[in-house]
Amino acid sequence: ELLRILGVDPSRHTIVLHPHRPELTKGLRQTIEVVDRLVNQYGFHDLKVLAPEWFDGAETPEMAHYLDDMAAEIRRRGLADVFVFHGWLPHRLMPEYYSLGGVTLVLGSFVEAFGNSAYESLGCGTPAIVSRVSSNRRILPDDLIDKVHFDDHAAAAACAAAILGDRRRTSPETLAYLRRHYSVADQLDAFADAILNATKTPPMRYRLDPLKPTARFALAPWCDLWGDRVYHDYHGVHVEDAPLARLVRSFPDGFSRADAVAAGCDEAAVLKWRRGGYLRQVL
Repeated sequence: ELLRILGVDPSRHTIVLHPHRPELTKGLRQTIEVVDRLVNQYGFHDLKVLAPEWFDGAETPEMAHYLDDMAAEIRRRGLADVFVFHGWLPHRLMPEYYSLGGVTLVLGSFVEAFGNSAYESLGCGTPAIVSRVSSNRRILPDDLIDKVHFDDHAAAAACAAAILGDRRRTSPETLAYLRRHYSVADQLDAFADAILNATKTPPMRYRLDPLKPTARFALAPWCDLWGDRVYHDYHGVHVEDAPLARLVRSFPDGFSRADAVAAGCDEAAVLKWRRGGYLRQVL
């Protein structure tokens, strides 16, 4: 039934999964970039990329324009026969769908607490490549899932080519970690506990804490370093900032303004990084 809906043949096609909503931050543009490299640089000429057609994807002018742009980009790159945009799948077929893929790409910049697709894919045996964005930086240790920096298409394509070429499946270590830390039963119990045992807390009160000269700063948890570049989850771009990167690496437990000045930065730069959300205050 699944193969009839999708119109692909796993005996003839190398299958890549892009199981995401059609939004700018969900990584379709990044998937196109990676797939172009897989076909034209790594020689996967039997590739089929499966992506869902969202049932209300074209109902707003902005989304319709975005989807038209992506379709035009796919055609421009000569990948129209590679991408298969399929209809809605019933929930009962999702394990088969994830198992069908050779690799699942999760390369967007969408900020979420716990995205399911990469980990559902891993649980069904199909390796996933995630961008180092938001919770995907930390949900699994680096040795249990493939991670690339956002928009690093070359690294993502090389990683995908290695997975597909080796026909790699999810490692036993990754499956064991998922079962131990993210079992369905544990997650359901946690949801039930949060709902059934919720208590109303008093309203928050405004409190102004003046910035003391001894205040210490560290990289905000929604930021990530890539060489001299700093990625901010809520800006969705890497910014070249060697002084900030150097400070963060030199003082992993946090630095004061005096530390920054001694390292060659002025206080104004520290305050600018803090206002921009790149630094958080630590005790």
